[in-house]
Order: sequence, then C-alpha cells, then structure tokens
Amino acid sequence: MAASRPASEAGAQNALTSVAPGGPGGDDAAFEKALATTGMLSLQPGRTYTITRTIVLPAKAIIEGNGATIQTRFGEDYGRPLFSNNKVNDQSTNVRATNFSVVGNCVVFDMRFTKDRPGAGLAFVIDNVSFNTNDGQRRAGTSFLVCDQVDFSTLSNARIVNCDLGLQIGAAGGRRPCTQLLLQQVMISQVNSAGRFQGVDKMVLQNVDVMKCNSGFSFEGDNQRTTVTDGHVEGIAATPAYAAPSPRVNPKAAGCGYYIRDNSRVEIIFDHCSVIDLGGQGGTAAAGVYIGECTYPALQSLAFRQCTFPKKMADSTKYRPVVNRGKFTWEGEWPYTTEPSLSANGFHYIDMVIRDEVSNIPSSDNLLLGQGVISLLSPITKAGAAPTITEIGDDGQDHSGWTVSFNSVYELAQIVKIPAGWNTIDVSGYGLAGNPILYVQRLDGEGARDLVRVQFNGDGKERRWRISFWNPVAGQGVKVGFTNQHDQPGADRFYMSEMALYRGFALENIPRRAVETVAVLPRPSARWVGRQVLLRQTGKPDQVYICAETGAGAAVWRVNARP
Repeated sequence: MAASRPASEAGAQNALTSVAPGGPGGDDAAFEKALATTGMLSLQPGRTYTITRTIVLPAKAIIEGNGATIQTRFGEDYGRPLFSNNKVNDQSTNVRATNFSVVGNCVVFDMRFTKDRPGAGLAFVIDNVSFNTNDGQRRAGTSFLVCDQVDFSTLSNARIVNCDLGLQIGAAGGRRPCTQLLLQQVMISQVNSAGRFQGVDKMVLQNVDVMKCNSGFSFEGDNQRTTVTDGHVEGIAATPAYAAPSPRVNPKAAGCGYYIRDNSRVEIIFDHCSVIDLGGQGGTAAAGVYIGECTYPALQSLAFRQCTFPKKMADSTKYRPVVNRGKFTWEGEWPYTTEPSLSANGFHYIDMVIRDEVSNIPSSDNLLLGQGVISLLSPITKAGAAPTITEIGDDGQDHSGWTVSFNSVYELAQIVKIPAGWNTIDVSGYGLAGNPILYVQRLDGEGARDLVRVQFNGDGKERRWRISFWNPVAGQGVKVGFTNQHDQPGADRFYMSEMALYRGFALENIPRRAVETVAVLPRPSARWVGRQVLLRQTGKPDQVYICAETGAGAAVWRVNARP
C-alpha cells in the first residue's frame, strides 16, 4: 500500500489543481487559500502560474515550487512584492521557499517590518529559486530579496537576472540589525547594482558572482563581523547601458566592484575575492574597491586576503584598482606599478598595511633626517611665522612627543630624494585642532604634485598613519611634512611622536636613524639617553652630541665629535 501524503500538502496541491493556470484574474486566490488553510503552497511541476497582487505570507509558510514558474503581472508597479510578510500587524514570519522560477517586474520576497521591532523577527530559507524580469530595462524598484530584521536565514543556489538591485539586506539606523545570515552559490547578472547591505551582524557571502552591472556589493554602514569568500564581480560599468547604479545605493558606489560607505561602522574580511575586466568602450568604472572615509578609526576594520582587482577596467580613464579614504590590511600579491593604482588622499584618518610576500619589496631605513618633528629642519616657505613646537613628556623626563601649533600658514617640511617604486610615509600622532595636513609632494619640471595629502586629524587618540604611494622616478625629490590652512595662531594644531619615510610597504615598527639631524637640541630626557644627534645650524659646522645620564634620572647633552 502506497504511503499517503500529509493532509496539509495534499490540501495545498488540490487548491491549486482546481485553478487553470493563466486564467482570468490569475492564480492569486488559489495561492492565498492554500497558504491560509495549510500554510503550504505546493506547485505542479512544469506549470506556469500568474499572479496579479501581492501574496501575504502567514507566520509560517512553505513554498515548494517543484520546478514551476510564477509570472507576475503588476503593470508599472515595479517595486510590488510577489511574496511579503504581513505588514498590517508586523507579524514575525518564517518562510521556506524552494525550486521555482519567477518572471516579471517585481520584488520576489519582501521581508520587512514597518518599524523597528526589537522583540520580533523574520527568517527565511530560500533555495534553488530563480528570477528574471525578462524586461531588459532593469526597472527601478525591482529586486529578488528586500529584507530587514531577519535572523538565522539562508539564501542558496539562486539566479537573479535583469533587475535594478539584486539583494537589499538590512535597514538604516533606528532598526535592530540582521544577524546570522548565509548567502551562498548566488549568481547575479545584468543588474544596476548587485547588493546593498546595511545593519548586518554576522553575515557570510560565499561564492556569489556578479556579471554585467554598474556596481557590485555596496556596504552602506554598520556591517559587523561579515565575511565575503570567493566573491566575484566582472564587467563593472563596462558600457553606457550600465552607466548608473540603483537609486537605492549610495551614488558614490557608481562604478565600484566593492563599495564601503564613508564614516560607517564596518568589520569585513574579503577572502579570495576578485574583479575582472570584460572590456568594452565608453566605460565609467571607478574602482575595484572603494574604501570610505574614516573619521573614527576604531569603527573601521577591513582585511583583504589573496584578492585580485584588475589594473584597468572597461576603457575607463577614471578607474583605480583601490581607492582608499580610510584604512585596510592587504595580504597577497600587490601587482600595481603605476601611481594611480592607489589613491590615498582624503579628509580623515588614512592607514594601510600591505603584506606582499610575492613581490617581497625590501624596505629601507628612514629616509628623513630623523623621526621627530624637530628634524623637519628649515621651513620650505620662508614667509609667515614659524609654528610653536613643544616637547611633551612624562614627569619632565620621559619623552612622548611634540605638539605643533601653527602661527600662520606654513610648511614644516624637508626635501628628500626617494627610490623608485612603492614608498611609505609612516607617522604616529593625531590632530588637536583645525586642519593640519600631512603631505608628500613630488617636485619636478611639471610643478608640484601631491602623492599624499590628508588632513591629519583622527579621533583624538594617537594612531599610526601608514600611507603607501608609487614613485615612478629613481632619486625623485619630494617634499615631506606638515602644512596648514589658517592664518590665526593656534587654529591648526597637532601632536606627533615619530615619523619616517622609507622604501617598500608599511613596517611593523617605525624605523629610526642612528643619528638624528636637528636644528635645535631637544630637551635632554630619558628618551635621548645614549643616543646621538647631529646639530645642523646655518653658518656653523655640523656638530654631533650624545645624551648622557647624570644621575637621578637627569640627563645632559655633551659634545661627542664633529662628523
């Protein structure tokens, strides 16, 4: 005797069997009846169903597609959902949907509350579901999945084609975050933007591929403990047809494979992720990855492991493999050998650590005359009043650094020659007031040009500023140091403990010179005991001094020798 089917499944199957697919008015009523009476919607294999209004899901819903196709007919209401949670009572909803295709302009799944519901939640398991609008226009509002306040949910084996925004997960501030999400084996193609993520905690994107888009993955803010493994984006803004992102993502995401919004909390690891160039003409690609500004360094944590971004993209003159306005760590080959490959100018804290064991570029000693601000000898600009430099120490002896208070617009800098290739400016400190600027400026026949220029501010705490830049000419003269923007005394101030400029990428520790060159002898302190400085003053021969301890923690400078 054959085993009988569960009553709930049989009821759902019978409810649909009695309706002729594609009949007048569509199959809305049959869908609604099956879900209301049994909580289950079981479709017939190979059949096509027509839906003309949103199907509201019960608290627990199962949709078994059996290979069927659902065709939506919502007219020009492109953002209307096919399936939605109950937004009248904002009921917690759990849905499992498998094995069907959706055709037509719509949002396939809309799982959102109308307001913040900290005590409620939404959840889904979506597997082997495909969506293609078959429109060719990527209408505004169309998406596969739009959700917020979802927990312990999985999307797998999905195919999303020809819509505005593939995935919209999470919500803006004011709503609790989504948590414990897994998106794997997802193909997204011919979209304005692949995905927008905001307010997500503990999410894994694995084997998610994007093909033909204006922008790939857009991380819009407050995304914590997120991992993107084997993510792939190809053909960014390759033709005029893909010239604009979805209106639901930040405009700065336009032309970016991976976009990190300015000044947002973000903790993301990108592992074996890639972008590739499909060619094309008239492209408007901007960046393989865009890393947003970082006003508060503690909020931004980004790591790239064995990732690859192309050196060029879609015939676009504006494209850069990496645009960094914040901070990141890179592990793996860094193949870029042109100045525009890495853009490192901005208005807030910038830091980068690149560990390239493939190229293994050897580092050099500190190329500056010393690691202290007092080694920035004479001003480049003779006009204006020199800044006030004050040594800061613990109990008057142990040195910690210097504060610099500008008294006019001034360049506190020195000119040095640097080797060809990648070099790093490495500074420890932070801004105290106004707009002090850390810069490295190339000097050649074409005039001065900034290689690095960043407002030296931070968040009121001492930070490492490690900024790598490309120099194409061996022995190139560059101007290195600090400047400011205000004439008023004390308007621009900063603190600095150490700085260096050296060949290669960021080192673990700031390198020191054995003998530091200064214009004025610093206050003798525990920091200087046993160390030598070379005193260089205009019109006088260089003199070497050594700092000696005299007892009870006191110290004094003594003439050592002339060089």
